[in-house]
Amino acid sequence: MTKDKVLQIKSLASSSASFHSAAISTYIKDTVYQIELFQKQLLDIDKQIISIMKEANSPLMKIPGFGYIQTAYLLATIENISRFDSPNKIMAMAGLDPKIRQSGQFKESRTRMSKKDNKLLRYTLIRSTNNVRKNSNTMKSYYLKKRSEGKSHYNALGHCSRKLVNYIFFVLSNPDKEFILD
Repeated sequence: MTKDKVLQIKSLASSSASFHSAAISTYIKDTVYQIELFQKQLLDIDKQIISIMKEANSPLMKIPGFGYIQTAYLLATIENISRFDSPNKIMAMAGLDPKIRQSGQFKESRTRMSKKDNKLLRYTLIRSTNNVRKNSNTMKSYYLKKRSEGKSHYNALGHCSRKLVNYIFFVLSNPDKEFILD
């Protein structure tokens, strides 16, 4: 529940035809206080992460549309790029690889992503892909190509995520090489 929602409920409650309860009033005030405290703590943590990431100067920041928080999460999840033989292993870790279902003569005409393993990595990659799509002409044209093929927004983002993971793998494997994504 957000602070705005709590304040809206409190405002509606004060003008409604109901009874006043000191316990409920105290509970609402405590809930609002906790929400404000959590929001302040999250902002402080975000500031610390940004400060650390600016100092680290990650090669992932070469990718247009990448933010410090996303980069920090990707680096924390991937840990060391040498753990992975190929970008496909990162795709599998994120659960963005296709889930192939077949038995005997049956072959599925459409595949879905497996959604196994790390759902936060999957979410971060999809969100990052959307940001890169908005900031890169290359990714935008690939996204529009997939959309013109009849893919849904998220399906097209899934296809673009494969490209992004390839970029991430290249940049982390070759931090000294120049990387330009238009």
